[in-house]
Parts: sequence; C-alpha cells; structure tokens
Amino acid sequence: SYKLLIAGIGYSISSNIYPMVIGKVFTLGDVGFFNRAKGLKDLPVLMFTGIIQQVTLPTFSNIQEETTRFFNAYRKAIKTSLFLVLLPLLVFIVSAEPLVELLLTSKWLPAAYMLRIIAIGSIFYPVSALNINIIGIKGRSDYVMILQFIKDGFIFAGALIGLVFGIDGLLWSMAITGNIGFLINIYFTSKVIKYPIKNQLRDLFPVIMLASLAGIISYVSTLLIFGSNLFLIIVQTSLIGVLYIGIAWLFNLPELKSSVELIKKMIK
Repeated sequence: SYKLLIAGIGYSISSNIYPMVIGKVFTLGDVGFFNRAKGLKDLPVLMFTGIIQQVTLPTFSNIQEETTRFFNAYRKAIKTSLFLVLLPLLVFIVSAEPLVELLLTSKWLPAAYMLRIIAIGSIFYPVSALNINIIGIKGRSDYVMILQFIKDGFIFAGALIGLVFGIDGLLWSMAITGNIGFLINIYFTSKVIKYPIKNQLRDLFPVIMLASLAGIISYVSTLLIFGSNLFLIIVQTSLIGVLYIGIAWLFNLPELKSSVELIKKMIK
C-alpha cells in the first residue's frame, strides 16, 4: 500500500542520514573508518536478521488468525533473534581493537572505537525488524508509516544534537536513536498483538543480562593477557562463547534450544 511505500522512503532517507553527515562534515579518513566499522557490524547482524525472517515470517503468515499461537511464536522469535545476534556483537564490543588490527591492519584502528559504538546501537536490530514485519502481517500499514515518521524525527534530531559533539557525539546519537527506535517499534507491536512493552522487555531481559555478564567477565579476564592479536582474539572469543552458551545452558534458558533449532532449519 502507499503507506508502506511512504514508510519505506522515510526509512531509506533516515538510514542514510548519519553516513551522509559524516561524509559531508568530517574527513575522508573518518568516512573510511565509519564505513569499515559499519561493514563489519552488518555482516552478522544482517545475516542473522535475514535467516530469522526467512524461517519465521512464513509461519507468522500462516497462523496470524490463531491469536495464542501467533503470540507464542512471536515471543519465541524475538528472544531467539536477540540471543543469536548478541554473540557476534559481544565479540565486536569486547575485541574491537585486536579484531580490526588483525583483519584490516593497524592503520584502521580508529574504526575499532566506531565498531564498538555501532555494535551497541545494533543490539535490537533483528527484534525491531521482526516488529515491523509483525505489524505489517497484521495489516496495520498505518502504524508502520506512523512509527517510521516518529523514528525519522528522532534520527534527524539526534544527528543535529550529536553533530555538536563531533564524530563521537554523532556515533553515540546514532546508537541511542537506534535503541529508541526499538522502543517505538515494540510500543506499536503491543497495540497490535496485546503484548505490553514491559512484558516484552521482561522477556528480553535475561538475554541482555547473560550477554552483559559474559562480556564483562571475558573482557576483565583478558586485561592482563599479552600476545599477538590472533591469540588475544582466540582467547576472548572462546571465553565469550563458553560463558555465553555455558551460562545459558546452566540456567536452562529456552533461547539456547530455540537457537539450535533455528540453526538446524537453516542448515537444512
């Protein structure tokens, strides 16, 4: 419908605001660092988002009239998507410097700081994408258009405010507005499927706490480790993986099982 078209145009414009501002205002070096950081972040985030949508959207379309089943499927999907995407983002946040230096050489090290901030701003991206699709499946294209207008307003305002504080301010405003956009999305989803915001946040909270715990422990534990970047990355990523999956298994988080099921479907 024309409402979805308008929302799509709004998204295309607003999603390019930050790259455009960085390109116009800051140096070519900053543009290069930003593009590299964003490219690294996009690899796992867009891949997992695409996989999750490919597997779940046909199911959502088939059961949209079955209220309870639809609700349970959506609830499972958002928790699973967050669980999956947080693992690679944790690696970016904890191991940004050695990872960038190893993959791109030391001249790209300024991109590491950017990668860490951009990763923080992308934590809820797959959940937000699911929210938009759920609202569309339920036939509320008007909500999709309205929420996009609201998010566009925050993005434009965030870019203007962030610009005052230089490239760092712009990056942090990008991260903050990204997470504000997630809250706007779940607000409108709550109106469509009667899933209150506080309930959605409560369901996602265990995964956030799991990621925070795994990230902090792995970072602090490797502060005194010296060696090559490859060695440091191997140690940090191994520690993150063991802690993340191990704690999830220890506390019997259902997201671990559903993630394994999703990966099996993907392989098939």
